[in-house]
Amino acid sequence: MSRPHRYTVNPEFTNLEKFVWEGLNSTGRTVHQIRPGEDQAAGATPDHKRLMNRPVWHSKSELDEFVSRGLGLKLDDYGTDKSKNALYKAVANEIARLRRAGVLVDLRKVKPSKTGMGIWRLDRTRLERLVYSRAKREIKDRDYSSTGTSCVIFVRQKQNAFRNELLAEYCKRCALCGFKIPEYMIGAHIVPYSVMREEDPRNAMNPANGLLLCRFCDVAFEKGSITVGADLGITVSGYLRDRRDDVVRSWLAPIPAELRIRRDAQYPPDPRYLQWKTDLLAGAGG
Repeated sequence: MSRPHRYTVNPEFTNLEKFVWEGLNSTGRTVHQIRPGEDQAAGATPDHKRLMNRPVWHSKSELDEFVSRGLGLKLDDYGTDKSKNALYKAVANEIARLRRAGVLVDLRKVKPSKTGMGIWRLDRTRLERLVYSRAKREIKDRDYSSTGTSCVIFVRQKQNAFRNELLAEYCKRCALCGFKIPEYMIGAHIVPYSVMREEDPRNAMNPANGLLLCRFCDVAFEKGSITVGADLGITVSGYLRDRRDDVVRSWLAPIPAELRIRRDAQYPPDPRYLQWKTDLLAGAGG
């Protein structure tokens, strides 16, 4: 198990890790833009040169600047001696961790050369796997936080973990109509994510604020055409119930009067969120 970095307990560097990821996930520059002439050095094959001329590379100094801006800090405030600069070393620690995980690919692996030091590209597939494993672990540990402002890739992977928990919770069946093709299922928030992110970010990805829904039921639930009360009672609006359409009627026919919850459910819908959703719809005239 790796030792925790100093910045994890330093309030000045809160979210440093996510800012490093965000900086790496943003568009980079070509090797020539970072270090002119590097792409023309001896030993570079045509394939190497093509890769080095793609705008996917990053340098340490650029990451330092990106992170310091994101955290509202000035690198100069930590001293000009980089060996003693806490922020500089914290970014370096995170880069080293990502390199060990194979998420950052060193230019020297593309074209062996000491001059390639300090230039990397991000392997986004590996980063998504790394972040997903972390997001899944956090949900298992009941850390449902997600502000949505620090790192887009992290939020997306936590949403994937949120959905997978609901797939297991509802046995891959829509909680309302029973449709059961997993590819068409959505991990739907009861209280919308946009609201949770602002008002209760610690529970933004709490599966107890979620339902597994097919795409039809997801739209109907979002708009309030189908509602679930705090008592788990399901109500289909007259707008849908009175439709003289055989397709709509066949879709609505399996919907029960009350939401069916497994006895061993880990994340049954929390009545607080169901009531909150009801209040939001009432406030919007839904």
